[in-house]
Amino acid sequence: MNRVTRQHIDRTRQRKEKASRRPPSSSADLIGRPASLPWFLEFVGLLILPACAALGLFSPSHMAFEMDRERLRTEQPSLAQMTRRALQLLAAAPDGFFLMVEGGRIDHAGHMNDPVAAVHEVLAYDEAVAEVLKFAAWDNSTLVISAADHETGGLFQGENEFPDYAALAGISSSMEALADEFHRAVRAVGKPDEEAAARKVLRMAGVPDANLTSEEVSSLIEVADEVGIEYLEGGLPLKLGEAISRVLHVNWTTSHHTDVDVSLGVFGGESLRIKNNIDNSELGDAVIEALRVDPWKGHSFTHGSSSEDDCNLA
Repeated sequence: MNRVTRQHIDRTRQRKEKASRRPPSSSADLIGRPASLPWFLEFVGLLILPACAALGLFSPSHMAFEMDRERLRTEQPSLAQMTRRALQLLAAAPDGFFLMVEGGRIDHAGHMNDPVAAVHEVLAYDEAVAEVLKFAAWDNSTLVISAADHETGGLFQGENEFPDYAALAGISSSMEALADEFHRAVRAVGKPDEEAAARKVLRMAGVPDANLTSEEVSSLIEVADEVGIEYLEGGLPLKLGEAISRVLHVNWTTSHHTDVDVSLGVFGGESLRIKNNIDNSELGDAVIEALRVDPWKGHSFTHGSSSEDDCNLA
């Protein structure tokens, strides 16, 4: 995505420099030149922007998990809000447009074996899909494809007991956010009080800690400093996910990707040509055909009907 972002900003800058006959500029600092492209750190900026190319950066790294977004007062927009605004900005594009919306934190929840965040992320993605379907039904020519590149975590039902859905619904924090709170609580007390502090922070997040053994809590305390790391590195978030999943009777086979088939949904223009089980590479072919573009020659889409002056790009 970094390469895509760099290419997009470079091309936008080049078009503007060509139109204004300015000398070419460097793009090493992608956000240090606000005149090259409208960019925003707060969602309200995008809400008042006219239809044009724009860049919204609402977090220095990954966006917050949906269930933490409002609880932690991040002021980040939801996936559905960003999707709705993107469609509004792109709707006037005379050549049509390609929009990719990724529910990327579904994958992160799987890497952490976090059943609670996974549910909330899937629901957030579903709300974003609803925005796209609403637009496609109004537009009557948009092709909508909903797919995944892989499954993560190997979630399966392998016990005689069903998952404890009531307990799952009562947990208020992702494992990522809970790990930070767990770390602070445990390190704020002396060793004799660590287990009590750990159980207290778990109960405050709605975790039924009574079903966690002292050995399990101790194993969590041992990795209490492994927080603030990349989701692929495991650490305390993964250990919390594993322990809480056991309590909830939720089963995972791995903390990495799997090769099982994934769901595919299509709607709208030319969707009938996509059916049955297909290889994921065929979806790219379908998009190319729908856009009527030559992938070898490339294509430059016009960003709506607004001029650069409307976007304050001068």
